[in-house]
Amino acid sequence: MNIISMTMSIFTAVLMYQGINQILAIFIESLNEWYRCLIQFGHCSIYIICMQLVIGNIAGMIGEGGGTESLDESRWTIADGLRADFGRELDPVEVEQVRNKTGIRSVWIDSYAVEVPVMKIKVELQGRKRRMRCWGMLLAHMSGFAAISAGGELQHTELFSSSPYMTLIPVVITQAVVQIFFGISHMFRRSIMKEAIRQGGKGRRVLLCHENVVEAENDVSSLSMSFLTAQAIRFFISGVFPNIEGLEAEPEMPKTNSVIMEFLIDVSNIRIVRHRIGALVRAGTKAIRTIIQVANSISAASGSPLLPAGDHKEIAREGTRSATEGEEVLAIPSRWFPAHKVGKLRVDCW
Repeated sequence: MNIISMTMSIFTAVLMYQGINQILAIFIESLNEWYRCLIQFGHCSIYIICMQLVIGNIAGMIGEGGGTESLDESRWTIADGLRADFGRELDPVEVEQVRNKTGIRSVWIDSYAVEVPVMKIKVELQGRKRRMRCWGMLLAHMSGFAAISAGGELQHTELFSSSPYMTLIPVVITQAVVQIFFGISHMFRRSIMKEAIRQGGKGRRVLLCHENVVEAENDVSSLSMSFLTAQAIRFFISGVFPNIEGLEAEPEMPKTNSVIMEFLIDVSNIRIVRHRIGALVRAGTKAIRTIIQVANSISAASGSPLLPAGDHKEIAREGTRSATEGEEVLAIPSRWFPAHKVGKLRVDCW
């Protein structure tokens, strides 16, 4: 039952707050940014006050007598989690069918002669705790979302949205405002507690209310602080400040026709570049080939080398004959031309 209550509370809180806040935003969108911040903080305070009052009423601290007899009374309930009536309280006739009435756990014989597990629990106390948790979580989440909207409005003012470091100041301001409301409610509960003790009571219902209220207040504080801090961190990392809902502005997408035209232009440019590069390579190849042919023709006609070999050793071959040391042969560096024939001598390039 607690899981079902928690799930329904969270989803209901999201839907209810979004609907109410959208209506509120319509009326305040034309106001000054500081007025919008004040209204959002007032909106948040309404949920916090409602949370305090509802939990106090369910606990019996507000609008109920100070007796605690009903909270401590134990009754038989169905303890079979697979049954649709799990947790149902047995009526007096059904209690007579419980096998062992002296213990805490036993079995109940139903009308079909089936043994059903039953358990004796404090029905009123458990029911109040469950309702306080349900309504506390519902109003705590709505209060947390309202605190996020108030802090977000404050972060997006011209003063605080100038830098990522300035956006951290509204986080502190929001927590300070929320904690002021929490402190006032704590003083109110403490005064009721003192009055109950003065009248000879134990303040059982006040303690029950305080336990659930503090848990709800922690949810409000943690929700608002975590979201607003994450907004500031995202602004610091990316340099783009998200809006109040945490969304960043989407870049403008180009139209389909312009995308197709840009693609075709890119393809044509690639073809032009490839054609020009190919033309340059072919022209360079022809020039190198022409130089080689001219060099071969000159050397063959004159019989003189293009470059003297000097005193270094160079091996030239004509068939199987080797050139002797000191004989001048054509020596063409390999970094200029590959090995080739010049006249009747085959020159090995170096």
